[in-house]
Amino acid sequence: MPRMGSPHVGHFFDANPLEHPQNTINVPRGVVDLDVGPIAMEQRMANPTLWVLDDHAGDFGPLTDLRAVFEIRSGARTTLERIEATLRRPTAGLIVPGALQPLVQSRASIPVCKFDDAIPSGDDALIVNGRWLGVTSPASILELNAGQALVQPDGQLVAARLPWPAVQSLLAGGTAPGVSRVMADQPMLVERPWDFLSNLPHTLAADLAATEIPIAPAPPGVHAIGSHSIHIASSARVYPSVVMVASEGPIVIDTDAVVHSFACIEGPCYIGPGATVLPHSLLHPHTVIGPRSKVAGEVAHSIFDAFCNKAHFGFVGHSLLGQWVNLGAGTTTSNLKNTYGQVRAQLHPQSEAQDTGLLMFGSIFGDYVRTAIHSRIVTGAVLHTGVMLALSGFSPKCAGRFGFYTDDDQGQPYEPEKFLQTAARMMARRGKSIHPALDQRLRELMHQKAPASAMPPKYVAAQS
Repeated sequence: MPRMGSPHVGHFFDANPLEHPQNTINVPRGVVDLDVGPIAMEQRMANPTLWVLDDHAGDFGPLTDLRAVFEIRSGARTTLERIEATLRRPTAGLIVPGALQPLVQSRASIPVCKFDDAIPSGDDALIVNGRWLGVTSPASILELNAGQALVQPDGQLVAARLPWPAVQSLLAGGTAPGVSRVMADQPMLVERPWDFLSNLPHTLAADLAATEIPIAPAPPGVHAIGSHSIHIASSARVYPSVVMVASEGPIVIDTDAVVHSFACIEGPCYIGPGATVLPHSLLHPHTVIGPRSKVAGEVAHSIFDAFCNKAHFGFVGHSLLGQWVNLGAGTTTSNLKNTYGQVRAQLHPQSEAQDTGLLMFGSIFGDYVRTAIHSRIVTGAVLHTGVMLALSGFSPKCAGRFGFYTDDDQGQPYEPEKFLQTAARMMARRGKSIHPALDQRLRELMHQKAPASAMPPKYVAAQS
């Protein structure tokens, strides 16, 4: 089994991504051709080991219930995969909040440490914040000298070439002797789930440019339009009467993916390993279909992580879907208010709604969310991990973890053993099972009260 997140392992897709999330797009050494400016030769030779950190800052709603922030699929790849490719080195280890450590370690063959652990990073480690998407100002990280820390204008740590105890001190708001702070000229870290959608044009462009899947001529009976490249893996199947529109960006169809007749795919677009695009589907630009997900109907500017199932008609736009999400026939998200105002989203049941700053924003679906037929998801909705939605009307603005929503019971808690049995059956249909660390984490979440917010008060102030 290749090490988690390695950008150098070639095409593969193996096991449950909740157990072993791996690359879904190959990135060979040196493929990211960055203009990093002058870097001293002795600095390049030092080649500090890379550690990636989830600093437990920002607020990503249900997306970080079952994964570290750097494991989120933020384009065709996860953020961790993109960080490795951009910085041209493999990750030596990961640092995560304590509650996530067993689950993340179950997916990795490199050390996964908690904040208070003694990290074996050595004296010259490059510790990078996993909220950096790997596309903004990479030179400012690559050019760090030993003893320097890169911080945003608001003081948040982006990266540091320091021993772990010094980084711990900086993260706690303290100081570290001999540390030189370098100020970034712009914000570099994501803070909210909708930041992944705002940055999707940039992350997806970087990911598609890095593919090793060759440019392919249109298969027989397939119509290709536009000047951008179309990449089709040799094991992928694209049936006649598919239309691929590469006018706005490239299209990549990865290993063992299947695109059925009469589908229309508009680039930039990524269809992951083993994914299925069903007949008459319409995929608009900036759409990512993750490994072994299945889609039908209409999708726009959205990221589907692995094992999602949208096998029927309905529209999903400007939305983020975790893993093992199942959308009933006719499920539709609203991604535009009828006032044409900016969309507000409530990340937690006890928190205030926040302005996303976006005119178009659909929904956030946590892992294991299921919707009944003809579900109508309101603009900016947040459906937390394990939600079952079976309503004749509109969805709630925020549905709490493991809530079973019907017309009679608005959010009745799902009985834990019944939920786990259902999840196990669903995963078994794809030849997967619940890892003990995943079982443990799900049970912990079932007994936790959802947080009002993970952010300081200045980030959650109500706005009129």
